Amino acid sequence: MREEREGLAEIEHADTGKPMPMAYAEVGGSIAYFELYGSFV
Repeated sequence: MREEREGLAEIEHADTGKPMPMAYAEVGGSIAYFELYGSFV
């Protein structure tokens, strides 16, 4: 996900109309959740 962060943020921006800084922040939060919950496995 980190490698595709920019593309994912662009998709989020296009899909929801959110400003790019907010889309980047949401993608960053998603990455953090994936890393956190992935560490439990």
